[in-house]
Amino acid sequence: MISNDYNISFVNNQEETTIMYRTFPNSTDPNGSIRMVVDESGMVHRSLWQETTWDEYWSAPQELCDKYLNCGPNSYCDPHNLVTFECKCFPGFKPKSSHDCVREKQGMSMCNNGEGFVKLAHMKVPDTSIAHADMSLTMKECEQKCLRNCSCIAYGSANESEGGIGCLTWQGDLVDARTYPDVGQDLYIRVDAVVLAQYAKKNGLTQKKRVLAILGVLVAIMFLLVVPVVYCFVMKKKKGKEV
Repeated sequence: MISNDYNISFVNNQEETTIMYRTFPNSTDPNGSIRMVVDESGMVHRSLWQETTWDEYWSAPQELCDKYLNCGPNSYCDPHNLVTFECKCFPGFKPKSSHDCVREKQGMSMCNNGEGFVKLAHMKVPDTSIAHADMSLTMKECEQKCLRNCSCIAYGSANESEGGIGCLTWQGDLVDARTYPDVGQDLYIRVDAVVLAQYAKKNGLTQKKRVLAILGVLVAIMFLLVVPVVYCFVMKKKKGKEV
């Protein structure tokens, strides 16, 4: 596959933040070049030089949720959300329109008032141009940093590709986030004490249902194993009496 003909290196330090694409020596065309172009509409195109022309093999956005700001402030795009509208509110927020959200409880303090964080999995994190990065912090330290800052609305890992290192924190509105079915990273949203309790109760019920489901499966397996044994024992005993 052409998409495997190059590797990607990511550099993030005090001097630069860059992504570099390099072709492998044993790629489809060892002497070829790869070009990436952003056109006037915001589309990104990747092409491979094939003898006399550029052959495009990838472009983005490929779906609606890939478009920048497809969902407004404090909401995220969920392409698999078939129940409600495509843009879903972050925990602790309610719809203001079909594409943006506002806090459910505008006057409730979230500063040293029992607040906490709700985890969203498989996320593309919000626009990082307004985020603050600290590569020296662990995720636990990142949580404490965000909790101490009453203006911090969310936090997450700065580099998920290395197992989750560094710390990203956001203040103000969260924009340009989306969810994926099986990739992405964890994003932690600051919520008030009431919402935190609601999510804790919801997660507790989910765990309870999961345990009950596992117990149900185990009981069914035991039943399927025991019944044949009991049947064989009864039949053997019956035959013994007949003899």
